[in-house]
Amino acid sequence: TQSTWGAKMGVEEETIASLHSAIIELNREIEDKKNKVFQTVDARHIEFVRTFDQVSELRGEVSALSSSLQKIADTIIKPPNGVKPVLESTAAEYKKVTTELESLKSVIDILKILAEVHSAFTLFDKKVEAGEYCHAAYAIKDMEQHIEYLPKDNAHGANTNVVKTVRKDFRLKKAQLRSRLEEMFARALQFKPNELTVTREFNGVYGQTPHHDNPSSLADILEALRILDLLEDKFKEFSHSLLVDIIQPIIQEPRSVVTVQPVRHNEFCIRIGLDSTVEASTVSTPGALFSKLTELFTCLAERIMDKNHDALALLSASLWSKVSEMVIESCLSRTIPEQTSQLESYQHIISETEEFELKLFSLGAVPETQRVLSAYVRDYEAHFAHRRRASVLEDARALLLSEDHNTVVVTDATERGSLSNLTGGKNGKKKGSGIDAEGFFRLPTCQVTVSTQKLVEMAHQTLQEVGSGVTPTGALLLYRLSRDIFDLFRALKPSVHASHIENVPHFCMLFHNDCMYIAHHLMTLGHQYRARFPPPLNKTATFVDMVPMFRELGEQAFLKMMRKQRQQLLEFLGGAGDFTDMSDDGRFKKAEQSVNQVLHHLNQLANVWKSVLPREVFLQAMGQLVDVPLKFMCESIQRIPDISVHDAPALKNLIESMVMRMSNIFDVPLLVPEDVSPDSLKVAIPKYVPVWEKVQLLAEILDADLQGILNMHSQGRLNGRFNYQELRGLVLALFADTPHRALSLKRLES
Repeated sequence: TQSTWGAKMGVEEETIASLHSAIIELNREIEDKKNKVFQTVDARHIEFVRTFDQVSELRGEVSALSSSLQKIADTIIKPPNGVKPVLESTAAEYKKVTTELESLKSVIDILKILAEVHSAFTLFDKKVEAGEYCHAAYAIKDMEQHIEYLPKDNAHGANTNVVKTVRKDFRLKKAQLRSRLEEMFARALQFKPNELTVTREFNGVYGQTPHHDNPSSLADILEALRILDLLEDKFKEFSHSLLVDIIQPIIQEPRSVVTVQPVRHNEFCIRIGLDSTVEASTVSTPGALFSKLTELFTCLAERIMDKNHDALALLSASLWSKVSEMVIESCLSRTIPEQTSQLESYQHIISETEEFELKLFSLGAVPETQRVLSAYVRDYEAHFAHRRRASVLEDARALLLSEDHNTVVVTDATERGSLSNLTGGKNGKKKGSGIDAEGFFRLPTCQVTVSTQKLVEMAHQTLQEVGSGVTPTGALLLYRLSRDIFDLFRALKPSVHASHIENVPHFCMLFHNDCMYIAHHLMTLGHQYRARFPPPLNKTATFVDMVPMFRELGEQAFLKMMRKQRQQLLEFLGGAGDFTDMSDDGRFKKAEQSVNQVLHHLNQLANVWKSVLPREVFLQAMGQLVDVPLKFMCESIQRIPDISVHDAPALKNLIESMVMRMSNIFDVPLLVPEDVSPDSLKVAIPKYVPVWEKVQLLAEILDADLQGILNMHSQGRLNGRFNYQELRGLVLALFADTPHRALSLKRLES
């Protein structure tokens, strides 16, 4: 068969070679004739006749070439003598042979892999038997790499049963090595509460032949676990036990002592005991704690890990973050200063912490990038400010949430940052300054809650800490803390005590005073402590921007309460009707009862507010409220179309009674500074009650005749109080229609 196939291939090769030669010759002739055709076409018109015959000759030559080309094509394509089928058959044979070669090559590659795997299996068994676990681990990794190239199905002629068996044997051997390494790891590192027993070498495993000539070391076990990518998981378990049984007692017990004692050959024990000479109340210092931890980590790095940096890096990844958290929480956080005077002495703790970290870096127990502890202590000012902030705001919150509403009288002379204290003058006027203490910057005498006074004092004490050894960062944090104190007031007080502020007049005015009291201190607070602040804070630190917020907060509560009281007074007056027919005893009693309710309510408010509000604020508030019933009565009387001779005296008496009793409201003792003279306490009631004089004149008009009214008008007493329409209405209601009334109205109009 082989000889026949060779002969057949020889004939086909000769045929193909002859066809190739014919095609080459034909191409050559085509190129030659093509050149002649081009030359003929380019000939000039005058040579047309001469070249016509030559063109005909060339046409014949081209036709001959076409015939030759068709013969070659027929030789290739047309059966039965065509060579195309022969060529196609040859290509198919070639493709088949190539496929068979590739299949044979794949089979050979698989056999090579199986041979390598078999060699690795043999090497693995020998190394495990000899106790050379690192080499056994490398053999497993080598097997794993080769097995990855084995096909997962019967492709390439592979025997799937053989491949499956190899994979199964590989998994068994890997599990066997893993189980043995985990068993030896557990025997090597045994934990008890406050104790760790370490075995550095063994002469075998349970049920195995002792390896006296080549004992297995703990370092080899760790390295084998690392090669198999199992060490990280084992170290997670080890780190947890180490934290609970060893490290946590060291950190949390100041009396702890670390001892490393030999047990037997290649075996030692780390124990955590208590120093009986140290008192139980002793607080652990960073230096003492770092010394114990350094001893422990030195033992871990040198005697357990055998300075294996790869193993130490894996242990650090699972252990150090938790250890550093425990050290910070149980020790370093407690060393953060509580007073600014302690900040300068904190440098030695920073030095001790950095030395401790450098020692761990040199051991390889902690990567040099993990500078958690030194970063924490170097940021001690921020921690100090955070602790200070939490403590101060907690105290401030307790003050604001308390139900203690005790009050205290405050004056300008006794307050920090008052104008009197800042200018140093008794009259509160600084020479050449143009600032009058009686004006905008003077704190009026009033009552505020004790909690608010303590809150303001808390802010002053916080700002006093600036400058006493505090760095610019610390100064900024203290400045922000003082602002947070005031922000806490705005956030809590209006919401927690909203019901009292809205419904209780006494509490509402105290809240108003508290807001104004804080606003007063905010105006000068930045100026008082600016010299203490470092640049640029000494030019930018201010509290003035908070003043409008507190004033608006107090004013809103004040105005809301005033609207509520105004509405209450109008409701009382609703029972008086329209003040008509006052000569009727029943109607007069109802009107009188309503007036008495109004007067009683005003007196109650005056008694509550007189000792709370500043004098001027009290007078303005009561003046606005007194104006409400008087204006209501005045307008009601002016709307009466007919006032009889019996109604007028009753209305006059009612007005005079109200005016007399209301004037007593402004005579109550008020909160005034001690240096104010009694003469200045006389109140000009019309200044605070716009309708006061008009009501008094109305009472006179009700009791006067036409001539008396004309006299009052001519004297100018009614100017600015009553306009013509109001006077005309009163005259028409009080007097009958007579020529004298008509003449009087003309005189009033003129």
